[in-house]
Amino acid sequence: MSDVNFPVIDFSDFENRYAVIADQVLEASKNIGFFYITNHNGPSADQFKRAFEMSEEFFTQPMEKKIQHGKTSLNTLEGYITYTPQKLGDKDIVCDSDKETYDIIPISKPQNLANVFSENKEDLDTFYKGMYETSMKIFELLAFAMKIPANPETGANDYFTSRHRYDKPYATSILRFLRYPNEESTGRSEDVVASEHTDYGTVTLLSQRDIAGLQVDIDGTWTEIPVVHDAILVNMGGAIEYWTRGLLRGALHRVVATPELKQKDRYSIAFFTTPETGIKLSGINSPVLPEKMPEFKDVPNDRELTSDEYMAERFKSSSYLKKKD
Repeated sequence: MSDVNFPVIDFSDFENRYAVIADQVLEASKNIGFFYITNHNGPSADQFKRAFEMSEEFFTQPMEKKIQHGKTSLNTLEGYITYTPQKLGDKDIVCDSDKETYDIIPISKPQNLANVFSENKEDLDTFYKGMYETSMKIFELLAFAMKIPANPETGANDYFTSRHRYDKPYATSILRFLRYPNEESTGRSEDVVASEHTDYGTVTLLSQRDIAGLQVDIDGTWTEIPVVHDAILVNMGGAIEYWTRGLLRGALHRVVATPELKQKDRYSIAFFTTPETGIKLSGINSPVLPEKMPEFKDVPNDRELTSDEYMAERFKSSSYLKKKD
């Protein structure tokens, strides 16, 4: 495992340092694909603390309560994924042998929220929107640093944000609570608890509560990402790597077992963004884009894909489908 000076980008004095911050975000997105942001004006430390409390309250319930909100299809955006085979009636709940998760889409959309979340809708909505606005800030900075022409009517750097609107009928973002159960509770002992992968979407925000274990592949070497308190971890997903012809790096990452995981559960919170349905993942007017599209192994390379086509192709290689087979 390699040690690197992991990028931490300070968003303080944002308006006056806008160009500097934008360049730092672009460089980190190109070179590693992961970086931390501090002083971001997104969700506060107290809001993250409350979100982790809700997560722990849900996951520590008896299994029979959790599966009432289980996903019985991968086409379902919201709900619970278990880490042991379970049924809801006569249907199998989607299972991930590494961890359990609970996905939430924008609170304004109808969904069967578990009690701990429905009883705290106001807190959850505030947290969700704070994560969304933070991801939109990343998109604005990338558009500026990539020299994509601003909106001629408003002057906004909204090339990416205008394609990730919050209230579209098909959710462009998902808030995910995750728990990796400790080894003593599962009876398992594995070196890698979440196999290597790239995220499917555009930008992901992540918070690791107190247990590390996340690693990123940098030039073929697995490098540990430290836990940085009061910071949000940002990473580029596969869709924006494709969209930018490989300029931005959708880096491989994984989660490995740490000594703490033997007796203590690992909690994290992720916020995923994906482009709106029907968006062409091509045609960006930027002088810094590579001239040619590189070869991508998980999607066809003989045509330009829309957001729907890209996600469908990535879905075909889903780890959930492989585990089911």
